Amino acid sequence: MKNLINHKKYYIYFIGTNFSPISTIFLENLIRFKNKSNYEIDFIIDSSNIKKIDLKNKFARFLYFFFNKRYYNFLTLLNYLGKNSLFIQSLKNEINFSNYNDFLNKKIKQNSILISCGGNKIFKKKFLNKFKIAINYHHSKIPEFRGVYTNGFEILTNKKNTYFTWHYINKKIDKGFPIFEEKIRINKKKQSMFFYDLLKIKKSSKNIQRILESAVKNIDKKKFESKKGNYYSKKYFKNYFNDLKKINYEFLEKFIRIFGGFYYKGQFITKIIRNNKKGILLLNSKIEIKEIKNLPILIYKILNFLKLIN
Repeated sequence: MKNLINHKKYYIYFIGTNFSPISTIFLENLIRFKNKSNYEIDFIIDSSNIKKIDLKNKFARFLYFFFNKRYYNFLTLLNYLGKNSLFIQSLKNEINFSNYNDFLNKKIKQNSILISCGGNKIFKKKFLNKFKIAINYHHSKIPEFRGVYTNGFEILTNKKNTYFTWHYINKKIDKGFPIFEEKIRINKKKQSMFFYDLLKIKKSSKNIQRILESAVKNIDKKKFESKKGNYYSKKYFKNYFNDLKKINYEFLEKFIRIFGGFYYKGQFITKIIRNNKKGILLLNSKIEIKEIKNLPILIYKILNFLKLIN
């Protein structure tokens, strides 16, 4: 395929979340990207506005690692202690760094590409118009699964495959024209969405040139807007199990395997067991809660009382 970006130099503005493994893994590979003659990373932008993790936060993260190694094998303890944050990568590679609020008034170079990966901002039209091209990484199929936790909902709905998509960013959430899409076969023995998150971002990281070429090639479609698809909000996810009496035990267990837990009365429940003598009534049994936020109940209550966790 002809290299569609070799006739111009493009300036990359990368925006993500400082301690998100999705952001840090992709940025690490973007910096390594070999085609350096016609692109330059001009700025790394942190949408969380946090440069370092304090001791209290490090302690909490270590506890989560200890009690939930399955999750942290994916995220990596090193990343979550801040050793590979966006800020650290900017220092190592001498790339400009800014938090999102400070960056808003910066002057943008011509032939600019905004790459959003693992960020948590909804961009205004005025901000997007500063860039020649603005693209975003999404961990499921667009427009069928828009919003948050949609990588999990793709698996929950018994699809054969789970997807990741790169799309142009417009003022509406996940409605921009898809420029790059790949699928990964779902293994029924491995249902955790965190497992597939890692596979997807690694696969994305191996296709940086193809993603950039597609973004340039399809630039006339950057204003297109998808009319179809479902939107899953944080509120939808948190209210999914408001009435457990309508849910059977097997489905709830599957939901935990995929999402790592479920919200119930404002708490994120990560482990349950059947207990028909005492417990919360489901459609076909009773359950007892054994873990909240991956911590045994007693430890969770102590740490919560001491305000060592959120």
